[in-house]
Amino acid sequence: MRLLTRDLVESLDLIVASPVHPTERQDIESIKLVDSNTRKKVIEEWKGEQLKEVQIFTVMFDYNRLFSHLSLGTPKKDERFIEGKMSFMRNGDSLYCQYGGFENSIDVKNHSVYFGGHEWGEAIVFDKPLAFDPQKEFMLVRSPNGSVTLDNTLYQKTLEEGITLGNWLIIDENGRRQAREYDITGENREQRELTDRYFLGKYEKEIEIEDEAGKISLKVNFTPELPAFEKLPGGGYQSIKGRDWGKARWFTTENVEQLKNFDPLTFDPDNNPFKEQIIKDCKELLSQEKPNFKDYFLIYASPAELLQGRSWAYNNAISGRNFIPRITRFNNPHLVE
Repeated sequence: MRLLTRDLVESLDLIVASPVHPTERQDIESIKLVDSNTRKKVIEEWKGEQLKEVQIFTVMFDYNRLFSHLSLGTPKKDERFIEGKMSFMRNGDSLYCQYGGFENSIDVKNHSVYFGGHEWGEAIVFDKPLAFDPQKEFMLVRSPNGSVTLDNTLYQKTLEEGITLGNWLIIDENGRRQAREYDITGENREQRELTDRYFLGKYEKEIEIEDEAGKISLKVNFTPELPAFEKLPGGGYQSIKGRDWGKARWFTTENVEQLKNFDPLTFDPDNNPFKEQIIKDCKELLSQEKPNFKDYFLIYASPAELLQGRSWAYNNAISGRNFIPRITRFNNPHLVE
């Protein structure tokens, strides 16, 4: 098993954080403006020659997402606001934007956008709007090995950059113990089933190995006696008040060679070469994690052209799929196979 170590990441030409994985994205063929309440009913659609008239005047970062603000033609602007349409989702070759609502307005004075519920977010307003390009994507990138010179950068942002070397759920499947590789950001059927098991407490333990600011952490989370979460009818999960999240044990090492023949199924928390840290439970473990911050640069470019002939990894920091930004094995199989 080849691990996605910090040394490997720092040897790469590029790290890319974008709303959609570079190998999964499709060129945008339509921009659909949908009802702001249900976000399902399509009220208007821009496609074909209309896409050549679309301009992008703002991007903003919030809720672990990157939002662009668009207009058909020159953005409407007065002394207080710039008005446009805020993107919120990609689906295949379509970009979805909110048709109406105050959320589509950028405060000129404070460069902020209103989300509703008295919540505002910072907006980066371009001096000159960018022409929309179906082949391009907003990406936050950095060049770990310094081999790539980034031209026409639009903004600089600091991102947390954790690395998941490996993550497994130990489960009982028809009377047989198994170690199933698990990634909470995964969206295929197998990963969704494992996510259900995780939140509903249907596993023996979770083992995860992470690189945190140069220190390798091996964490063992034991399933709680009662599930700490419940599944919501509309999707997602919520914690159950008063429920224990389960016990945890935390081990560290600075020697990646100790992981060379690591087997999650036979790992013994009571007999192993790692140094154990004193920890009481999962919440305390999370509170002691030390984030690793790196400077990224915002660009608007074609991922295919940017990555051609270069070594790279994907960081899910602005994908909206996970609240913990990670460079994971699941998202970077080309590096670990």
